[in-house]
Amino acid sequence: MEKDKSTYGQAGKALSERADETELQLHLAAMEAHDQWQSIEAALGHFLQSCSRSLHTEVDHAEVQLHLAKLDAADVVSEQAQRINREFNASKATLERKALAAATDLQQQFSGAIGGLPK
Repeated sequence: MEKDKSTYGQAGKALSERADETELQLHLAAMEAHDQWQSIEAALGHFLQSCSRSLHTEVDHAEVQLHLAKLDAADVVSEQAQRINREFNASKATLERKALAAATDLQQQFSGAIGGLPK
């Protein structure tokens, strides 16, 4: 019976040592996992900051491109308005010349017709 107590005592001691060793290993693994998580978290933070900067750069570039496109559109509209104005003025001048020529022709015809009437 004494031998059994000694065997049980040794087994209990070995089991306690194994439990302590396992607890230490779990603690070390938890600390390593925590360190790795912090490293991942820092890398993710840097990645997100980089993405944010890139996004802001792209948005700024798009805003500049939009502004330039608006300026180009305004130039095109201005050029078209000037062309239409020139064409209108040319057509107006042509119409005025033709109207004056027609009025002169009518005046001459009436003058000739009136001149042939008895007085």
